[in-house]
Amino acid sequence: TMRDLFIKCFGRFMAVLGCSTMVTACYGVPMESFQVKGRVTDAETGKPVAGLKMTVTPGWDYGITSGAESIKLSGEHGTSMTEADGSFIVTCYQYGEPEAYKVECEDVDGQANGEYISFDKICHSSESDNLLLEITPVRK
Repeated sequence: TMRDLFIKCFGRFMAVLGCSTMVTACYGVPMESFQVKGRVTDAETGKPVAGLKMTVTPGWDYGITSGAESIKLSGEHGTSMTEADGSFIVTCYQYGEPEAYKVECEDVDGQANGEYISFDKICHSSESDNLLLEITPVRK
């Protein structure tokens, strides 16, 4: 009957419409990649430190609040390890260019290159090409 044909066609139309809406929601706004490059040295000796895990998370709303830096993290974080010369490059992803990012530095190799105190720091996006960080060794 004409009614059954209408219901069948309408159901297919709605299924197609539902799929296209889901695809738009999932793939409508592409994430952009950006890199943070830098170098980590020992705070006491100035020598480069290898084997540190660097994690970078992009964010928005960078600002200074009562003397404390603040950031709202929003993108996908990236990680890498420091090389023998202390250098690192971390690639992250976010919707649009971040205003700031949080850098976490963690000593994950134990005593292999000395023991260091892990730290994190909020940085402005203008510092993403040549970030210079110092890490404090553990005192025994």
